[in-house]
Amino acid sequence: MQTMQFGDLAGHPRRRGVVSRFFTRRRIASHVASVSATVDALVDDLVAEIERHGAADLQSMLSYRLPSISIARLLGLPEEEVASFQPHSLALAKLLEPRLPEQRLAEADDSFQTLRTYVERVIEARRRHPGEDLASHLVHVHDTDPMTLSRDELVSMFASIFVAGTMNTSNFIGNGLAALLTSPDSVARLRADPGLMGTAMSEMLRHDAPMQVTRRVTVADVELGGTKLPAGTELAVVLGSANRDPAVHTAPDSFLIGRSGPPPLSFGGGAYFCLGAAMAQQESALIFSKLVSRLPGLRLAGPPVHNLGSVLRGYLRLPVTADLGSAPDAGRRTGAGGRMS
Repeated sequence: MQTMQFGDLAGHPRRRGVVSRFFTRRRIASHVASVSATVDALVDDLVAEIERHGAADLQSMLSYRLPSISIARLLGLPEEEVASFQPHSLALAKLLEPRLPEQRLAEADDSFQTLRTYVERVIEARRRHPGEDLASHLVHVHDTDPMTLSRDELVSMFASIFVAGTMNTSNFIGNGLAALLTSPDSVARLRADPGLMGTAMSEMLRHDAPMQVTRRVTVADVELGGTKLPAGTELAVVLGSANRDPAVHTAPDSFLIGRSGPPPLSFGGGAYFCLGAAMAQQESALIFSKLVSRLPGLRLAGPPVHNLGSVLRGYLRLPVTADLGSAPDAGRRTGAGGRMS
């Protein structure tokens, strides 16, 4: 499967260019603006759940839902269809983990075949009725120039966008919120100084990267750290370890939202730097800002449940509560599209 994340270096600029032409600054800004009202609606649902039950699972109600909605809008697909593929995205994401049992591999294969069948239907639908969405863009590139994007690459690109766009972003949101909620002083600082949000997000990414390990293959003989590596050597690059290198980051195990210094490596680097990084960060900033401003006393309501992944790190459950009586606008309600009702 030739994806942007793991495809060969020779074909990578071609595949990456297909998607980067779609992600213009104007389109990203417009997309994030449309997501802002949706975040308010999701926070409304979270508030209502806390009011009814005293606590809510932030991971399932917000960290998972927003990336699914966002990817659905980018691809021009019904939101409920993308959300229904969450178990398949999770199964495919587990392929990145080492030493998977046969059952997990079989589940991932079944999930890819299910996703492939769905993608084939989407491709044919976009061919008949193109729009302004990413799916239409990819199909148009393939139909007008198959040398730029082959059929197999088209299907694989859809799959990688589904998985990376939902799993990585949901883990980024969940990991960042967990770090914030275990550091009450940080929440207070953000509420008092929203201008810290940029450095705070950088610290969230550094402190607990959603993707801890990536792979690289040497294309020539090279020496790394005094070790000679022949061409074709596969390397496991531990981003989480690099992000906590004491030679680069002072007090690397501490969560400091005002930290300065080099940016984290959580989105990769060089030719393989994550194309969706800017959008993921802007969407996540919306969530962090709205939760901090709208829910005073936001805090953990029980022990989080971690996925225990060694490559893709995140939470399965993140129970929270808040002091809703002291929140000036916690009682507001928005409609499904983010409109006040």
